[in-house]
Order: sequence, then structure tokens, then C-alpha cells
Amino acid sequence: MARFCAKSSTNRWGDTHAVSQAVKTDAFVYCWCLLYVVITCALAAPASARPSDLTTSSDEAFLNFATPDVWPWGYLADSGSPTGTLVEFSSRVAAVANLPLLNELRPHRRAVLELTSGEADFVVLFESPAAKAAGVEVESVLSVRTLMAGRFGESYPLTINGLAGKTVGYIRGTFYEEAFQDDEHIRKIPVNGLAQAVTMLQLGRIDALVSSDQAFYHTLRDMELPIAGFRTDVVIAEQKACLYMSRKAKHPELYYPVQKAVREMRHTGELDEIFRLPQ
Repeated sequence: MARFCAKSSTNRWGDTHAVSQAVKTDAFVYCWCLLYVVITCALAAPASARPSDLTTSSDEAFLNFATPDVWPWGYLADSGSPTGTLVEFSSRVAAVANLPLLNELRPHRRAVLELTSGEADFVVLFESPAAKAAGVEVESVLSVRTLMAGRFGESYPLTINGLAGKTVGYIRGTFYEEAFQDDEHIRKIPVNGLAQAVTMLQLGRIDALVSSDQAFYHTLRDMELPIAGFRTDVVIAEQKACLYMSRKAKHPELYYPVQKAVREMRHTGELDEIFRLPQ
């Protein structure tokens, strides 16, 4: 009996140990299976669940404007905020089209370069070979007259031929048609802003300046100078400023919504109001 009990006791110990080993093995296998399932599910999760592949707001359609930093079209107000007629124009286009807007002030030449590269989708520029090469015309925005202005009391004609041998100030980077660009007899003096050219004209450092009527009249109003102190002549009766879309635009589908918005603004008279000449 004692042997039986002893044997029986040994057998029970042996069976319990085996069961314990089996439980441990099963638990180990279960853990590995669970880990395998977790890893497999993670790898099989949709790509959109991974942060690196999530669609960001930069992919959403928005109006990406570059505005030439040229008075009175675009400039920084005393408060540091961008302002000007083209800044107001782009804001209204965005509102009418019901689209978000990014508008950056850029030096004139950089605005053209960004339109060419597609870094900016929309830029308003005067018609020129460079503008037509960089973008597709969306819609005409306004027409301006190009003026020659001189000091009151001078007698020389304010024409390209009449200014041969004389100094004429012009805003750096602005296109004034081939007749002015190609003339080799006028001494052309580039300036950073029209106020600088007006001051130089008053001081006799230049003989005349060339400018759009928009820039000239806005500048005189800002400087609180009377038009009677100057004489002017129209050298280009009409020059169109157009809204261009980059040929490499990130959102070319916005062409027609933007065109529709500008046409609506023309129909309601809002375009005329934005670009009305100062009295």
C-alpha cells in the first residue's frame, strides 16, 4: 500500500508537472498569436489611418494670389497689413467665389516668376509678353491710360520723341509697351515707387515721369499735391490689366469659378468702384 501510495504520489506529481508545462506552453503560444494578430491588423490598416498619408489642408482648393508690391496696387499700410486696390480686388474675388484666400505681396518681378513657376496661381498684371508667357488670361480687370507727366511751366512735348535726350522716371519692372521699352533716346531712370519719381520731378532731378493714371492720381492724393502743379499728356490711350492663372497652377479647376466671380463683380459695378480714380 505504501508503495502504491508512493507510486501514486509520484504519478500525481508527474501528471501535475506535465499539466503545468502544457499550460505554460499554451500561454506562450497564445501570447505570440495575439501579438501576431495585433501586428497583422496594424499592417493591414488602411493607408489613410497613417498620419504621414493623411490629406492635409494644403491639398484643399484655395485662391493663391501674388500681388505686385507696387503703389497703389499693393503695399503695406502703416499698421503693417497688406492693402491696395489689388489686395481689395483679390479679397472680393475670394468672397464672391466663396473660396479661402492666400495673398502675398511680392516685388513685381518675383510675382511674374512665381506665376511662371506655379508657386502663385493668380497674379494681376498689365498685358505684356512676359505675362502671356507665364499665365493664361482669366479675365480683364481694368483698363488704364499711360501718362507722361512733367513740371508745370516747362515747354517740351510730353511725348516719346519730345523727350529724346531727357530723363524719364518709371517704376522698376513695370511694362509700358514696346514704344517706351525699346526707345534708345530717352534716359530711363528706374525708381522703387512713384512718390520717389514725383519728388525727383519736383526737384528737377528728372524731366518727366511715366505712369498709369491710377498710380499717378493716387500718388498725388497721398502726397496731398494738386494736379495743377503738373502737366500731363496721354501716351497710351488704353492698357489692359488682366488676371492671369499660372500655366502650372496647383488648382486649375478654379479657372472658371474665378472667371465667373470677376464677371459678376463687373456686372454689379464693384470692379469700377474698386478702381475708381481719385477726384
